Amino acid sequence: MDHVQTLLLLHRTAPQEWEPAAIAREITVQPELVDLSLRDLTASGLVSEIGVGDSQRKFAYAPADEALRRDVDELAAMYNERPVTLVRAIYDRPPEPAVTFADAFDIRSDSR
Repeated sequence: MDHVQTLLLLHRTAPQEWEPAAIAREITVQPELVDLSLRDLTASGLVSEIGVGDSQRKFAYAPADEALRRDVDELAAMYNERPVTLVRAIYDRPPEPAVTFADAFDIRSDSR
């Protein structure tokens, strides 16, 4: 959900540039989680990093293509219209396939 909150803040306030600490304060999330979200969102082509060095880092909403822009517009609309449904969909996702596979081989102390 931290990723969604970060992305939607940047989307809503575009073209404003944000420092990570300001994002953390705005969405009331720990700065470390915002840093992780920004790293992932930048790698995904949704956000651009502006500036160099920890003290000058700023980020802005900048989808790499029109398809990503449309997807984020739809995400924002869903969040505005049905936030509970969106949050439930995020938290009710099935676990990653690799985690499920690894869990199948988990040896528990209570099994004999």
